[in-house]
Amino acid sequence: MINIIKRLLNIKSTFEDDNDYEDTKEYEDTKEYEDTKESENRKDYEKTRLDLVEESKLYANMAAAYDSFNFKPRLSTKFFENEECTFFDRKRNNSNSSNETIRYDIMNNVCLCMIDIVGFSAWCSNHIPYIIAKSMLEYNKFICDTIKKFPQSQLKKIELVGDSCMIISGYNENSDYTINCLNCIRFAVDILKNITQIQNIFMSKYIGVRIGVHLSDMIGVFVDDPQKYQMFGNDINICSRLESSTKPNTLHISEKTLMVVQNMCNARCGPCTKCVKGDCIKQEYKGVGTKTSYIYYLKKEKPLFINFNIKSAKLFADSINCVEYDFESDNELTKLYFQSYKYVCVYINLINIDLEDSVKFLESMIEIKKGTINQYVILLFQNNELLALIKNRFPFTFDNYINVNDNNFNNECKYVFESCTKSFDQKRGSLDLHIYDNIYEHIRKSECNHEELFQ
Repeated sequence: MINIIKRLLNIKSTFEDDNDYEDTKEYEDTKEYEDTKESENRKDYEKTRLDLVEESKLYANMAAAYDSFNFKPRLSTKFFENEECTFFDRKRNNSNSSNETIRYDIMNNVCLCMIDIVGFSAWCSNHIPYIIAKSMLEYNKFICDTIKKFPQSQLKKIELVGDSCMIISGYNENSDYTINCLNCIRFAVDILKNITQIQNIFMSKYIGVRIGVHLSDMIGVFVDDPQKYQMFGNDINICSRLESSTKPNTLHISEKTLMVVQNMCNARCGPCTKCVKGDCIKQEYKGVGTKTSYIYYLKKEKPLFINFNIKSAKLFADSINCVEYDFESDNELTKLYFQSYKYVCVYINLINIDLEDSVKFLESMIEIKKGTINQYVILLFQNNELLALIKNRFPFTFDNYINVNDNNFNNECKYVFESCTKSFDQKRGSLDLHIYDNIYEHIRKSECNHEELFQ
């Protein structure tokens, strides 16, 4: 209140002289005053416009990608880089060390990849520390060797904490964020394709990975005691939520990242050769709000046999001229495969199983089927009573029913398998990772930037 009274007194003293007040009022009524005011307003407007133009240049590529999806980007109205630099350039004074400048990296439009091992805790409970440490060293080498497969992709492993691994792509400030996203996705898909190597390291088929990918803005800082390079930023939390919420042996990509990649694929992409995109997921995550994302499933160009034994699986594969197929005697593993990959088709064997057990088994499969990619499911049965019960209990749930007692059983199985194979080969996806090879070759030869490539 005292400050307000002082301000009022100052205003009053300013206009205490009536003549001064009249002179000021007369000047405000003149054309000179109006021209001066208009000129100042014009200068302010021009300065604001130039600031917005400079800011928009930084987001030109991202805005172009969003425009192709009729999506208005959220552009920041102010950059806090100077404030961040001021903070991180402050000298640290303490009794344990002399003055030193904190080292940091501000990274914008860096693609972040987070990997977590599925079943690691249960596996550790059955192994001694020496075996755990030895296996983790081999796993770390596997990650590093996979990164080396992409020598010019600017992939960097930041840390491996327990079974969680953080990889970034595009640590060079001059790199193109679209290429960074493709690098990260190609790396993640290569990890999924070689999941058998990870299982061999841990000597367990129950081991898998979950992977999240997100285009991020972060800052990296060196911390002491012990010295470590640490990343900070809300986008790290988003990527972590994506990784933890996906299914085993799948890739969870944020919409922000996917729009950047798809914008390029719309122009040059052919049929998807490695992955199939699941349904759009709009989910609220703890601490980061509602995010839109997609799960990508690795394509398996072979069928999956469920509820078979070794002998029956081999005989049935021979009858339909199938050379490769996925089969496990443990039904829990086959259910895991069912929800983690996209197969040519899935055969479920109900032969020599009573009605009650068949219904219970199908109910468990339907629960899995609801939350995963759509699979073409074929039921093999021999009891017409069972077929009537299934069609009545689960209408429009399964795609085909084949009775083993029919005279044309083998021919029908061959026909269904060939039809599924053709349909599977012709499926068009929304992400063709082979496109990166052509892009990078073009950039390497012409030494042009990304904007020139897509003009």
